[in-house]
Amino acid sequence: MDSSSSALKGNKNGLLVATLLVLTALISSFSTRAYITKSAGTPDLSQEYLYFQRYQQTDRYKQNPKYLDSNPFDIDTTYHRLIKAFPYTKTPGGIPKNIFQMWISPEPVPENDLPYPDFRKTWKEQNPDHNYTVLSWEAVRDAAKEAFETTVPEVWEVLESMPLVILRSDFSRYLMLYLNGGVWADLDTGCDRPISKWFHNTIDSDIRFVGSVEHDLNSERWPSLTSRRLQFENWAFTSDNFHPALAMVIAHVVRMHFIIMYEGHLDMYTKEDGGGNSCHKISVIDWTGPGIFSDGIYRYMNTAEKRVFQDMDFDRYNSDETLVGPGTGEKINWRGFSGLVAPVVFNNDVCILPKSGFRCKNDFDESLEEYCYLTHYFSHSWFKEVD
Repeated sequence: MDSSSSALKGNKNGLLVATLLVLTALISSFSTRAYITKSAGTPDLSQEYLYFQRYQQTDRYKQNPKYLDSNPFDIDTTYHRLIKAFPYTKTPGGIPKNIFQMWISPEPVPENDLPYPDFRKTWKEQNPDHNYTVLSWEAVRDAAKEAFETTVPEVWEVLESMPLVILRSDFSRYLMLYLNGGVWADLDTGCDRPISKWFHNTIDSDIRFVGSVEHDLNSERWPSLTSRRLQFENWAFTSDNFHPALAMVIAHVVRMHFIIMYEGHLDMYTKEDGGGNSCHKISVIDWTGPGIFSDGIYRYMNTAEKRVFQDMDFDRYNSDETLVGPGTGEKINWRGFSGLVAPVVFNNDVCILPKSGFRCKNDFDESLEEYCYLTHYFSHSWFKEVD
């Protein structure tokens, strides 16, 4: 099957998968809304303090001096432990020329036997000057253990105890780009334009983190359709190694995982019948996926010492609409990224692309072709795992 036939098949399946995404969000949003409100939006600090006390009594905490001064229930504590253990300085010459993809399976699989060979071929052919790697679970696990077990061990504990492949896949991509820098792309993506021609590499800039809008739902019904009013996708992004935006994302995942773990809910995801009360379950989107990924990026920008935005185009495609969405006390929030038709650059360091950027053929708009770089074909094999 050649690339064109593969792309055609992906496009035919696009509408079906998009529908499945909406249905999945609908199902999970109602069962996790209260949980998220308690655990992330307005935390029960007294309960978290009790969790922290229990955490300090564990053998891991008592026996490993590197756990001292940690508090995985506090985002800022974990964030500062990460940036202290892995000091960040911008890589000379730009983001490292690495491309990472991953295939998690019980046993290592030779690259020639991996799925989506035509998609993978686009990454290698379009970017011959980049180091291309398909990571195995064994490689990720070994790298994470070596990096975090004796520095920020709560991060390693999270990866080690995650009950689902999709959770490990999400968290692993943050960890591997944090340690190495480069481009992350899911296996079911195709590179439509060489990385050297992506926006951040074509302007005189020190941009070291690039993400893209996933959805921007200007509807009163948005809470029943998705977990965030405007969400950044995590199937592709690019980052310098040790970038603090990724440190913040990792810290968010650590907090969410420890809350779930100390509420005794991890086993719900390992039992064949789903186990326990489904109302206590939390969706992948909000645990390790694009929901919490978005939270980390927003928080990173809001906690920066300076906040300077450069908007490449002040026009917005929804400028004639009344924006619908939640109020927020944060200065940097979803409103600043709604209706993008061109990139927005924050502090000459973080770039957010319009949603066409990393989903070219899914949301093709000729006027935005200048900012189209890759296509996601939405195989979503992980649906089977979380049904």
